[in-house]
Amino acid sequence: MNRPADHLEWLDTIRAVACLLVILLHSASPLAGSFELSDRWVWANIVDSFSRACVPLFFMISGFLFFRARAPRGRNLGRLLAALTFYSAIYLAVKAASGGNIGLLEVASVATSPAHFHLWFFYPQLAIYLIAIFITIRTSSATALVCACAALLLFNPSLGSLTGIDTSSLRVGGDLLYYLLYAIIGAILGERSLEGEKMPGRAACLTAFLLSSGAIAVMTHLASSAAGSFVGDFYSYRSPLVAISSIALFCLLSKASMPSRLRAPISTVARYSLPIYGLHALPLELIRRSPLMQIENSILLIAATFLLVLAFTLPLAAGLKRMDRRSWVT
Repeated sequence: MNRPADHLEWLDTIRAVACLLVILLHSASPLAGSFELSDRWVWANIVDSFSRACVPLFFMISGFLFFRARAPRGRNLGRLLAALTFYSAIYLAVKAASGGNIGLLEVASVATSPAHFHLWFFYPQLAIYLIAIFITIRTSSATALVCACAALLLFNPSLGSLTGIDTSSLRVGGDLLYYLLYAIIGAILGERSLEGEKMPGRAACLTAFLLSSGAIAVMTHLASSAAGSFVGDFYSYRSPLVAISSIALFCLLSKASMPSRLRAPISTVARYSLPIYGLHALPLELIRRSPLMQIENSILLIAATFLLVLAFTLPLAAGLKRMDRRSWVT
């Protein structure tokens, strides 16, 4: 999530949007994950569905940065490990201060599992950094892009539930492969954008994003209604609909020209995206235990949660960034 020295404006835009969508997703997920056929759940499901591109966007950014000419260096890996260690320590400390039992086993488990739910992202990201040392995307041709997208969609374990066709012979297990494919697609799309090669038009990208995100909401609604309980299969980052939504949004944002009045806030969120991501679960947990959760209007609740989390986290991230002058954890 760190900005390269020669950062691009559109890359800042994608990074900032991904960061904000993470907060929006986590603001909606407690409501979306508690199924009840009511307006409260319906709107939460819609917000959640339209925010699902957030994590794939981060993997695509990593692919653009490190799967092209520039491979990760020791300092990049060191920063990622330092950030994982630092934010894990914060959440372990908070858990201990809240009366939780934190022993050597819990501390040691950070090596293989996240100390808090959102820190899972660092583990596949570390694997992608390591893989990027050995892999360079040598072509940004349309054929390469089509092949990478086809692999992401056709070998997807969620394809069968979406189409109703038995695709068991095509399935490839393990989430890391799909995150790696997101990174490869990000590298190809980013290179095509840099080289001015032909890309899908803005209208096509926006339409694809809206239709795929809307389909996630509709399919989740139908599946959950039929089961009588929440079914989150279509929320998965491996879901073909999430893949289409993410690729379309990456393309759209890479072509977008931000109005001058939005450039400063977008740049600010992008600059602090890593500490915002690392710290945003702190106020989120407080809100989830507060009377605010009793608000019946889910749109109002999600909006209030989003704004409160951002208002708390942004200055905290800026202060941390100021102290961390070498950007080891920010």
